Amino acid sequence: MAIGRISGSVLKSNLTRNGVDLAFETNLLYLDVTNSRVGIGISEPTTALQVNGTITATTLAGTSIAGGTVTDNLKFNDSIELRLGTDADTNIKHTGTNLNINETTGDINIRTYADNKDVVIGSDDGSGGLADYLRADGSTGELKLYYYGSEKLKTINTGVQTTGTISVNGAYTLPTADGSANQVLQTDGSGSISFGTVSIDSLATGGITIDDNKITGQRSNENIEIGASGSGIIETSSSILPATDNAVDLGSSSKRFKDIYASSGTIHVGDQTIKSTASGFVFSGALSSTASTTISDDTTASLIQKTGIGSTEEKTIESNSTAQYDSALYYITSRDEINDQVAVQKVSVIHNNSNGYASTSHVTKTGTTTGQTFNGDVSGGSVRLRATGHSASNSVTAYSIQLGDNSSVGTSGNTAIVINSDVDSSSESLDTWAHASYRGAKYFISVNDEVDDELESIECLVVHDGTTAYITDYNSVRTGSNSLITLTATLGGSNVTLSGSGARANLNVKMHRILLSDSETGFEATNQKIIPATTVSSTATTIDQFDASAIHGAFYYVVGTSSNESNASSITELAVATDGTDAYITTGPMVSTKGTDQLTFTATISGSTVTIQASSTSGSSTTVNAYRINMKREESVSAASTVNIGGTQTITGAKTFSSNATFQGSVFTDAIKSAASNQSITLDPEGTGTVDIIGSQTITNVTTQDSLTITTTEDSSTAGPVFTLKRNSSSPADADYLGQIKFKGENDADQEVLYAKITGKILDASDGSEDGIIEIAHRKAGSNVITARFRSDSLQLLNDTNLRVSGVTELGVQTGDPSTTANFAKIYAKDESASAEVYVQDEAGNVTKISPHNEQGEWEYYSRNTKTGKTVRVNMEEMIRDIEKLTGKSYIKND
Repeated sequence: MAIGRISGSVLKSNLTRNGVDLAFETNLLYLDVTNSRVGIGISEPTTALQVNGTITATTLAGTSIAGGTVTDNLKFNDSIELRLGTDADTNIKHTGTNLNINETTGDINIRTYADNKDVVIGSDDGSGGLADYLRADGSTGELKLYYYGSEKLKTINTGVQTTGTISVNGAYTLPTADGSANQVLQTDGSGSISFGTVSIDSLATGGITIDDNKITGQRSNENIEIGASGSGIIETSSSILPATDNAVDLGSSSKRFKDIYASSGTIHVGDQTIKSTASGFVFSGALSSTASTTISDDTTASLIQKTGIGSTEEKTIESNSTAQYDSALYYITSRDEINDQVAVQKVSVIHNNSNGYASTSHVTKTGTTTGQTFNGDVSGGSVRLRATGHSASNSVTAYSIQLGDNSSVGTSGNTAIVINSDVDSSSESLDTWAHASYRGAKYFISVNDEVDDELESIECLVVHDGTTAYITDYNSVRTGSNSLITLTATLGGSNVTLSGSGARANLNVKMHRILLSDSETGFEATNQKIIPATTVSSTATTIDQFDASAIHGAFYYVVGTSSNESNASSITELAVATDGTDAYITTGPMVSTKGTDQLTFTATISGSTVTIQASSTSGSSTTVNAYRINMKREESVSAASTVNIGGTQTITGAKTFSSNATFQGSVFTDAIKSAASNQSITLDPEGTGTVDIIGSQTITNVTTQDSLTITTTEDSSTAGPVFTLKRNSSSPADADYLGQIKFKGENDADQEVLYAKITGKILDASDGSEDGIIEIAHRKAGSNVITARFRSDSLQLLNDTNLRVSGVTELGVQTGDPSTTANFAKIYAKDESASAEVYVQDEAGNVTKISPHNEQGEWEYYSRNTKTGKTVRVNMEEMIRDIEKLTGKSYIKND
């Protein structure tokens, strides 16, 4: 059945409810609400989604598949990895040209467990067919090598066996049969090697003695040299062992075996090294290997990963003995799992064996959340890097460089450890490098006053323009109050010199250096990349790109130089962060020989590719080289499925609560809905608390029932419920609006119209004599006008608003006639001979009594003219009786 609307009836018999769980057709679809699981073809699923049967899909996206059978092809596009293992330590991908199989933690094993079966590696035979080139024979135990399918070499139980001749370097062919006893190999000078007999028991010369199987030098401290003539070589069929264990070098830096030599546990091959460490081999350059390897340009650096960092307590990221290092620089890429924010920053940690100190810089974030904070301390003889998250779940990847007692002088790729163990107050050289070979350097420096146990770490950038060297230092962290060292850079002769003068004597200075030239060779390792020379102009030019799914944070040291502007040059530090959606970059510090910034940088993202671009202010031929330190910080938990229990979080989408839910300090940007139709939502602040609603609110009701009901259940006689409109103004003034109730509707053109409103205002804001106003406005002839104003001293009907009273109107007795008001006549009651009478006063102040009764209760005409000053009183009833007498008619009827 397709997913969509149900057009027919859903029968109760088809549904089974088990508590809060729900089943369709028994086990066809089972919703385990209690454990947030779904079962298809099975009840009581044990995982988030459990299917009992076959899944057929054209597209399958997910992180874990358990069991099942694939009945059709699985297609992976170019450069898309098939990742294996719990931590995805193995990946297989096709790059568009080649198939790569990569393993990051262990061996790669190719085996067949079938009896007497082989493992075969074959390829093209050069003629469009296929041929075997290697076979692991499961039936004989032999490993066989082939040439175009013809067996040439194999292992046997006693060693190695060849088929055909053995040719050395294409010039010498070894015999195919054994010689006689005690014979040796000899050459005829034409490339043919045969067995011959040489017999010498002892031979002595002025320099050496050959005695039986020994060759001994006769002159003190003089070398023994063995060399072949011309292009000849020296061969041996036995192992070569040193006479003393772990004391003899194989070659040297000045005398190498064709660009290779071994010394102090490190094999130097060309410009690269292979170093033996306690945890394995460290290769300075890229390699393809079936063994577990670490590829690094900097063998002194290490990588640290930490997950599960919360917001309620500090977590230790790294802990080391205080004797291991004095100062450490951490390049950090962190992730706020809840708010899906990536941040990069540098943290410097230093200690004096008693206390730890830390400083954070270069913070670059993909969002606005506060992010993690870092601290350094000393506890139990260990110096620790500590972190606290802003939300409930955070993780960290840190690239660590440490300097201290365990540091030793050495070079690895573009990096080096440089030490001056005795720096005094006079300026002296800390490091030098050839200015013709290199453009700039970045230093992390640890200074130790071992007498007072006071330390300082500092970073600096150095660059030159061929004539003058320039320096800036930054990120100083110290255990004392004052700096321990002053740094300068100079260019003299053929070298750039970094010098230091101590604030006190006998300072131990250790430095980590990254050195860059104008013509670097491209190289990429696991956590470093050397970016070769790129020419940039005033137009933004790409200098580097990386995959946002493999790298989330990167730091760059970029050198630039131009033949323009007196060989203007610069060195810049960059910090880049990406969450896979956007890329963010921070630039600085920068040292520029021209006095202003030579390079500007941008970071953009398209798809999953982050692009770093540079533009130059020094013309169209500025050469840029760079060194990158990069880290991956993938999610350790899914932010979309995690509720933050202790920090700030934005939650989107519908959320269903099966019982009472408590929200503290929550912000809802959409709707709060009840669990089912016609159910109430109660906002209960408990006790004397209040429900505070900030911002504009709308109550929508689809019925004619009450939209808002306020109920008070308190039993006293005090007013309640109370509805208050409060204007909390810092500068209240007369005529200020205090609150307003509006009545809106629509007209016959479907337009919204304000038909009436009630407004509260301030009449007088003076302290102690405050007065208020209630105004009523109506829509009149298409315009909104004020129709009534109820002041503290009067009720005013305005803008041609009439007064209509259905019933009795009572007028209170005034003590006298009121004062006049322009354009107004007044009706009022006044006490006349202890009887309330009604009067009319015109604008001029003329008064007429309109309830005409005198003290005797007879009808009386009364008028007072303000112009003449006359008051007229006429007993109308008496006058009419006199007229009746004269006319004989009766005008007054007594009812």
